[in-house]
Amino acid sequence: MSRALRGPLAAAILAVTCPGVAPGQSPAPATPALATDPYLVQSGTWGQQYRDQWGLERIGWSPELARRARNPVVVAVIDTGLDYYHPQPPADRVFHNAKDPLDGHDNDGNGYVDDVIGWNFVDGNGNPWDHAGHGTHVAGVIAAGTGNGIGIAGMQPAVQILPLKVLNFIGQGRASRVAQAIYYAVEKGARVINLSLGGEAASGAATRAVEYAAGKGVVVVVAAGNDGKEIARRGLAGLPNVITVGATGPDDARASFSNRGKAIDLVAPGVDVLSLRARRTDVALVAGVADYKPGAHFVGEKAHYYRVSGTSFAAPFVAGTAALILSQDQKLDAQSVKRMIVHSARDIGLPGVDPDTGYGLLDVKAALEASPRFFVEAEIAGIAARQADGVTVVRVSGTADSDRFARAWIEIGAGEDPSEWKRVSREIAAVVRGGVLDDLKAELFRGAPVWKLRLIVEHANGKRRAARHILRLG
Repeated sequence: MSRALRGPLAAAILAVTCPGVAPGQSPAPATPALATDPYLVQSGTWGQQYRDQWGLERIGWSPELARRARNPVVVAVIDTGLDYYHPQPPADRVFHNAKDPLDGHDNDGNGYVDDVIGWNFVDGNGNPWDHAGHGTHVAGVIAAGTGNGIGIAGMQPAVQILPLKVLNFIGQGRASRVAQAIYYAVEKGARVINLSLGGEAASGAATRAVEYAAGKGVVVVVAAGNDGKEIARRGLAGLPNVITVGATGPDDARASFSNRGKAIDLVAPGVDVLSLRARRTDVALVAGVADYKPGAHFVGEKAHYYRVSGTSFAAPFVAGTAALILSQDQKLDAQSVKRMIVHSARDIGLPGVDPDTGYGLLDVKAALEASPRFFVEAEIAGIAARQADGVTVVRVSGTADSDRFARAWIEIGAGEDPSEWKRVSREIAAVVRGGVLDDLKAELFRGAPVWKLRLIVEHANGKRRAARHILRLG
């Protein structure tokens, strides 16, 4: 029997009101005048202190960047389905299977009768209609019409959304359906898969499906989840061959609900995200969000739009970026696209890679301009005391790596938030992957009960990545 998934309406959504821009932070810069989508240029529509589509600005997206999309890219949204009659996205942004016209026959011989625009794995038919609203919201972030003077702006004007319904009207589903949908998406030529859903553990079937997709060059983007806890090995978000996305607010800080841990690759806007509302749906109401009043998050005169929070809605910003990259170079493999996105992220929070924000905040422009080969890895995996030639040393293990490695070194500072740093290691002149970085003299750690170690790795172009680790004595 397949393993039950925790649906996004219960665990991957939070409908909370953003506290606004943090004190001392400047508002996001104005969007260029050529952008005519009303909600892209407006602010305060529901009384908030930031732009309605603040997320696009925080990640450096602009209509000019969107125009770089040259080739169509299929993005599979494995979710609750799609309201394909919504005024946005345009009809040409919804996948169309020309090999299987709507005639009651399986014309393309793939086992799915009349799978014209995708498939409904819940009811077993070719109508992936969204009765929950979650999938439509996710799809809108990626593919809503842009520059047309209507509603919101989507990220990718050359995208085709392949809606695959695996969750029912209350956001419940099974891992076996997710696995089936992943295989289907690969068969239909999807280059990006967005999984804004999760569970406590990844089933074997779903794990194998993700591995299969990655092996076929498909970029798999997964929402980190909204439990506010460690996710080192939690569900699909803990798999090594996906891009795991946490959530931030307009202050660029990790949202309190966003999961954290070593599995987080990067973060993207996930608070008060404005996107499309599927008709007759109210995501927060079905999710049972505390103190929520029906319709409170509807936006627009006809309620065609909806604002909601959660890592589910951070993930499609990354999926949209992957689609933009692939629209420029369709020969790139999944790992190259992941490197371009992750290693170009803007460092926020603690300097270097950290468990709250991973490599940092998504930066669309930097990702589009990044080298597919560029990477800088810095990790302190462990610290242990040992004897070497009769002397006690502190062995520091981890990784110092880069595609063009220059050097690395270790610094230490007293306390959990050092004001001063002292270089204490030899110069690490060769790549270290999961090995010994250096043995430090134990006497260096006298005088304080807590020390922080900082590993700095330098690329040949001068760019650096840092990793930190706390050492508590006694």
